Order: sequence, then structure tokens, then C-alpha cells
Amino acid sequence: MVLVHGGDSKGADRLAGSWAESRKIPQIAFGLDTRLGQRAGFKRNDQMLSLNPRFVVAFPGNGVLERLVIQAKERRMSVVDRRGPLGTNPKLNARQAAPA
Repeated sequence: MVLVHGGDSKGADRLAGSWAESRKIPQIAFGLDTRLGQRAGFKRNDQMLSLNPRFVVAFPGNGVLERLVIQAKERRMSVVDRRGPLGTNPKLNARQAAPA
């Protein structure tokens, strides 16, 4: 297993990086090329998806993350979607909300 992430120094990237480091799991961090301006996040995500990951894990984010999820699904990659309230299981919440 190799962890691929956006290399951010905070949030989910930082947590994932710390988790991998403590378990001696190799990681590849894709930083932002700030010279690209507003396109930087999209370009970084394209680079990460070019590795054809087995899974994409999505935590709450912005439109750049939304586009990453859409592209991953278009490529038929498995997406683990954790963009709901922190610590909740979206599928479990959907079952609980469904009428009996």
C-alpha cells in the first residue's frame, strides 16, 4: 500500500500523512504548483488520479474536491465518501432516515 495525498500541512492530508508515517507506509505527496493560480488544485488532482489509485477517500472540501470525486467515479475508481458530518457513516445515516 502507498498513500497518495495532496501534501497539505493541515486537515485530512496532514492526518493521513501522520497515520502513514507512524505505520511506515510509503507516501507520495503532490503539492500545489502555485504558479498555476486557481488551476493548481485541479492540476494536482489530475496528477494523483493519473496513478490510477484503487481507492479515493473524500473528506469535506471545496469544488476542487468535488471535481476529483466526479472524475474518480467517471474512471470507475472506488470512492470512499466521508464528506458527511465528521465521524458518521453516510450509508448508516441514510438507512436510519429511511421510513421503516
